[in-house]
Amino acid sequence: MAWATGAELYAVSSLEAMAADMLATHQHRDWAMPVLDARRKEVFAGIFKRNGTWVTVVCEQKASGYDNWWKLFLETVDNPLDPVIAGNGALLLTGEGENLRPELLTGKPELHNWNSAQPATARALAIAVSMKKPPFEPVHPFTLVPLYLRASDAEVKKGLDLTPKAPEQS
Repeated sequence: MAWATGAELYAVSSLEAMAADMLATHQHRDWAMPVLDARRKEVFAGIFKRNGTWVTVVCEQKASGYDNWWKLFLETVDNPLDPVIAGNGALLLTGEGENLRPELLTGKPELHNWNSAQPATARALAIAVSMKKPPFEPVHPFTLVPLYLRASDAEVKKGLDLTPKAPEQS
């Protein structure tokens, strides 16, 4: 659609847009960790830090087990109560009730409501794009390559790598 209409296209991941929205909503926070349930006892997540009206990736977005992400989270942030955590995988990461992570027993983390069916990321994207100097550059529609955080079940079962390759620049 961007190519056909001549509109600018920006390559922004869902987790990055979620993090920007989370920090726009929670102005008193500087860290965000969007977490989506990836099934297979894993979550898709990333750790982001406020950078003006947008965010900087601090820990690369990937799929990993709950405990792996929690360990990386604790190694990255000074206080586990500082970041905003959101997404349908947030409670898988933090635990709840008697299964709450011990590091969270001194206080409650800022859990931001985020519904993947009705994402509120458009506001954060619109603010960033409307800036005099947006925090990211537009990309040509023919050079955009999706960022897959994990191989599909079919790829795993068949031992294939079907990740699209970036087109050669001429």
